[in-house]
Amino acid sequence: MGGKIPKNIKEKVIRQWPQGRTRETIAKENDIGTGIVSAIINEARQQKEYHDIDLLRQISTKLKEEGLEPAHLGFAIRLKKIMEDNDIREDQLESLILDFNTYCLRHNLTFDKVFESGYEALDLAYKFGIPAEKIPEFIIQGKKTIEELEGQRQELIEKKQVIQEEYDTILAVLEKYGKERPLIEHIKALERELDETKESKKHCEARCRKLVGEVLNLDTQRGQHLHELSLCQNELEEMRGRNQ
Repeated sequence: MGGKIPKNIKEKVIRQWPQGRTRETIAKENDIGTGIVSAIINEARQQKEYHDIDLLRQISTKLKEEGLEPAHLGFAIRLKKIMEDNDIREDQLESLILDFNTYCLRHNLTFDKVFESGYEALDLAYKFGIPAEKIPEFIIQGKKTIEELEGQRQELIEKKQVIQEEYDTILAVLEKYGKERPLIEHIKALERELDETKESKKHCEARCRKLVGEVLNLDTQRGQHLHELSLCQNELEEMRGRNQ
């Protein structure tokens, strides 16, 4: 049988058998009978390198029943190796996937976008020298800083409003002063004139007091002069009387 069946046909049948294909399908694709397919498989079972050919077929059939391909099994094996090398437990990986899925549904995101954001976070952590496990702490601190800055911004806005109100009040006063300035200047001029009048009045009163004093002094002197004159007249009359 070995000499009659080409080697490439044998190899092809041996590759197809573990894929879970039926004898009829393999026979049709290789243009041989189903009996030849069985003979090739039986012969392969006797060889050490193909001792697990039926086990692989069972696995392949099971995968197809689950809607999977053999390639998925290879990926699962590689993933299992990666998990073992990095000390990742299956429950951790499953929990991580479920959490990611919940987050994506809640925020209407795709897994690609979440992974992209994760890579960006790691890149920023590396760029700024922040340990990845410290990122939540830095985010909380950053949020606190933003809240403090927002409070300061609101305070500045309130101060600005107060200053604006004071400015508007001063501006209104200045505008009012500008309109009333002529009247104010006139009032100030009257006040100056009144002060000058009061000063003049003081001078006048002082001068009057001085004049009154002088007049009183003159009256006193006049009285003395009249008295002396009267005495003189009396002496003259006495002298005239003696001479007669």
